Amino acid sequence: MLSLAMHEKAPKMFAIDSFDHALNPRLAKKVTEIFSNIIIGQNKTVFMTTHNPLVLDGLDLSNDDIRLFTTDRNKNGHVEIRRVKISEELLRMNQPLSRLWINGLLGGVPELL
Repeated sequence: MLSLAMHEKAPKMFAIDSFDHALNPRLAKKVTEIFSNIIIGQNKTVFMTTHNPLVLDGLDLSNDDIRLFTTDRNKNGHVEIRRVKISEELLRMNQPLSRLWINGLLGGVPELL
């Protein structure tokens, strides 16, 4: 991933599915931080997917160039995409993004009843 981010012939826009595949959770967090900084520094756009909560902790959502989206299915089975913005209420909880996601406070996780 870092080679793709830094390669001079890499496209200006690309996608990576399962960004965290085969990475140790703490390494996934750090790679996300480094990768994001390189991508922004090179004025590139990347769409990434993950199922690893610690990847979220590597994102600096105070930087408007970094966006987090969740997907959910509505009652008709259609996928709905929603941008996650960190509110003052979420900040007051003093929890990392990974914990907020696991607890269902950001969306993008199924309701398990």
